[in-house]
Amino acid sequence: MSAKINSAQKQIIVEIPLTSPTGKIRIKSRSVIFEYGIPYATRQKPFTQNNYVEWQISYNTDNKNDSTPPHKTFKSYNGKTKTFYELSEYLYYFTKWELIEKTELKNLFNYLSKIKENNLIDRHKDCKIKRTHPIEKRINNINFFELKLEYPQLIHKFDKYEIITEITIREKQRAIGGTAHAIFLFSYNGT
Repeated sequence: MSAKINSAQKQIIVEIPLTSPTGKIRIKSRSVIFEYGIPYATRQKPFTQNNYVEWQISYNTDNKNDSTPPHKTFKSYNGKTKTFYELSEYLYYFTKWELIEKTELKNLFNYLSKIKENNLIDRHKDCKIKRTHPIEKRINNINFFELKLEYPQLIHKFDKYEIITEITIREKQRAIGGTAHAIFLFSYNGT
């Protein structure tokens, strides 16, 4: 998702389409934050207090053309060269504009660097994907093996804002192991 940067006003303008789902941004509905949100047809129904924006934000990219800060690359934890994009890009500008102090980012980096590998969210013992053993089940005259999967979901509510972060641990699509998907949710308050 491309952002428009207005350095003079210290603004990052991100278009969030409310009536056309993009895959990364969807309007969903739920009555409390602990429910599972369901897609909401914004072209057919008016917005309500139960609607929120789900934004699956990217951390960085391999494509240098996607980033607005020119020539801003870094080495990721696995040694690959990455380019600022979305979350890392926004952090870059917030720090450049002194909305976030560099010491805050350094403190966060130091804190995260001290977390042992097996305590990272996608490896933490309390955040494991749970699978039951398969049992035979017959449904509509067809034999199946049924097993149940339980995906950990972590929710963090920012103190004074109507912003929460959800992290859901799921299997990776292209590799072995688990991965954490952060979803930022912004609730609509009707004003």
